[in-house]
Amino acid sequence: MDDHQRVALKSRLADVHASFEQAEQSTVLRHTCRMEQPSVDTPRVATVPEATTVARLLDAFNRDYDTPTPGTAVLATRLTTWPPPRHR
Repeated sequence: MDDHQRVALKSRLADVHASFEQAEQSTVLRHTCRMEQPSVDTPRVATVPEATTVARLLDAFNRDYDTPTPGTAVLATRLTTWPPPRHR
C-alpha cells in the first residue's frame, strides 16, 4: 500500500468514525420513538464483495502495528475461500 492509498484509507476511516458519532447521537431519538430498528453501530458480517476492503483494512492495521502481513491479495483470498485450506 503506497502513501496515497494509506492517506485515502485513513480519510475513509475518519468518515466512517464521523458516521458512527452521528448514529450514536440519533440513538436517543430511536429510543424515544421506541422503533424496533437495528442500531447503525451494531457489528455485522462483511459480504464477499467487501472482502478486498476488509483485507486492505486488516493489512493497514497490521502494518501500523509492525505485525507481519501476507498482503492484501492473500488476505482477500483467505477471506473469500471456504472452507479454508488445511496447513500441514
